[in-house]
Amino acid sequence: MPVFPGFNTNITPDGVSYHIQTQVNSTEKGNRIVTLVYVASSGEVCYSKTSELTDADSVSRDAAIAVIEKQHDDVISFFLSKHKRPAKPRPRNKNVDFCSMYSKPEFRGSINLEGDFLSSILGR
Repeated sequence: MPVFPGFNTNITPDGVSYHIQTQVNSTEKGNRIVTLVYVASSGEVCYSKTSELTDADSVSRDAAIAVIEKQHDDVISFFLSKHKRPAKPRPRNKNVDFCSMYSKPEFRGSINLEGDFLSSILGR
């Protein structure tokens, strides 16, 4: 009976840690790729995926590794996509007309915005 590699990955989306484990279970009927996602704090299985490792997939160790690793990576991608928070819409910036704003008396304060000071800012 061939020995197949297993894969283990820890992820922490949204502050919750998970352990993803993929291995091949061999029986008289064939080889099954089993991926389990555990909640790290409790050990509870919260997601699983099983598929067959065909004879063609296990023709060489490299071919088998590629198929097993692909399922492992696919489960991680699928699991992470389910935990993505939708992006919050960003508020649009308002256009501010600073010239008219600073021409109002309440914004002038003690600075004289007329004469030489305003000319130096505007490059006149």
